[in-house]
Amino acid sequence: VLDCIVCSKPHHIECIDPQEQPLQNPQWRCKICRSCADCGREVPLLQITAASILPFVLCGECQSLRLKGVSCCICYKAMTSDGLCVRCETCKSYLHPACESIDPELLDMSNV
Repeated sequence: VLDCIVCSKPHHIECIDPQEQPLQNPQWRCKICRSCADCGREVPLLQITAASILPFVLCGECQSLRLKGVSCCICYKAMTSDGLCVRCETCKSYLHPACESIDPELLDMSNV
């Protein structure tokens, strides 16, 4: 039995896809615990370093966006291209309309 290092749920090694089985890495995460914390996409095990001690993972795109400062100033999740975002004209910070309880119907989409 193999336990996920994040949620501690046990998994039969026989039930895990051979490509997902840890070879030399005891820091194994189940599929749920290797979903990108920002966009929800599954992050391949090979992209998760053994040194990663965070309880969450980020896909390459979201990690890059966060490093560039393109993340919501309220929830801190990356502003991915498939999601709606607003940028404050005063402080230049990004935010998700839902995080600020803004009705998307009321947004001025003329300068998008």
